[in-house]
Amino acid sequence: MKLIFENWRNFLKEFKFPESEEFNILTVLDVYETLENILKQAKEGYESLLKIVEKVYSQVDEARRLPKPTSEKKLINLIQTAQKADWHMWYNNNYEAVKAIFSGLGIEDEDLLQDFLRVLAATSQATRPSGNLTLAIKALRNIYIDKYTTSEEFYKTEDPKRKGEYLPDTAKNLARIARGEELTGPKISAYAKALAGEEEAVAVDRHIFDIMFGSTSAGKTKRRIATEQIIKVAKQLGLQPRQVQAALWAANQIRQGKTPQNYIEYIQVRIEEINSLLEEIKGIKNTPI
Repeated sequence: MKLIFENWRNFLKEFKFPESEEFNILTVLDVYETLENILKQAKEGYESLLKIVEKVYSQVDEARRLPKPTSEKKLINLIQTAQKADWHMWYNNNYEAVKAIFSGLGIEDEDLLQDFLRVLAATSQATRPSGNLTLAIKALRNIYIDKYTTSEEFYKTEDPKRKGEYLPDTAKNLARIARGEELTGPKISAYAKALAGEEEAVAVDRHIFDIMFGSTSAGKTKRRIATEQIIKVAKQLGLQPRQVQAALWAANQIRQGKTPQNYIEYIQVRIEEINSLLEEIKGIKNTPI
């Protein structure tokens, strides 16, 4: 179209038509160029709009695919039921029980206390508190008495037919404790912090996945949604996030017909063994090098 107008303009010039007629053609050309720019902008706007629509549909599809957690109302009912048995205070009570051991022995060693709690967290993988405590006592001896510092030392066993003394990931975390490093693993690291007194820490384990999504299968997205939901409900109830997590952990076991466990009862059973080990460690730490 533009080429046609240009040819017409040249034709008028060649045969010397009046200026006014050429002006009219130039005006038409200007209108055409304006319309062309408008169409170009409209096309660009349309393409931009298509991208926005595609993005919105993509976000809607993603939202539909996200796992749906248990409703807040149901979670709150479960938490409030667990509160009646004081399960939301699980971290608080168990921390005080461990701290009381140190106080009873006159051990004012915050680093040793924190190591004991971190060892409890590291050895909690795939165990209940009773077996967890047994492994923790052994691991604390490995760290302070046997001077283990590598995962190979923690994982080794004298019997080649047996598996390692600890699970592979547990052995790696125990080695990190021995070297003064941070624990790894989303559940274990958060659990250690919650056990040591960090109120905002949320340890999402298979019990939380189960009670929130109806399945123990894990995943980053499910862990994020569960953590966000726990924090949100905690604010509504005026509780610490770790207390909400503890209540849900207990509630899930109760609904399965199991009885949640504390470290407290097993600490009392093995108090002499624990005291003896701590006294031995205290003696080694106080011995001049």
